Amino acid sequence: MFMFRTAIVAAVAIMLMPTEEPGTATLTASPGAANGRTTTFCERNPSSCAAGAELWATFVKKSEVAFALGVKYVAEQIVKPGERGAAAPLAISPAVTRSPAAIRETPPASPQPRTQPARGTLTAQDTTPAWRGPPARTAAQ
Repeated sequence: MFMFRTAIVAAVAIMLMPTEEPGTATLTASPGAANGRTTTFCERNPSSCAAGAELWATFVKKSEVAFALGVKYVAEQIVKPGERGAAAPLAISPAVTRSPAAIRETPPASPQPRTQPARGTLTAQDTTPAWRGPPARTAAQ
């Protein structure tokens, strides 16, 4: 099905291609012109560029605050309900304090022995069948 859809899209794209020389020249010149207009936008419109930079800075600040609130909320939800008052607040630092090389060189902590939880609540009496069919016949019977 994917190949069929791809073939249909390719056929439509080929059908839309120009066949005359002026149309082909326009088609090849358009990406270069668009690139030139995009790269010189700030030179032609300095006030729009300044407003965009201000908007971007505001967006970045708001996203940092939203991220910090989200991390704080998740950290509070991870703490068990009985330990709400005992948990230390989570410190959010934008900078990494250890380099990746230092993290790789840190030896792994020794694993703590894991205790297996009980696997179900059924007793031996619960697992024995209540009824069995007649015994299977053998060739001698």
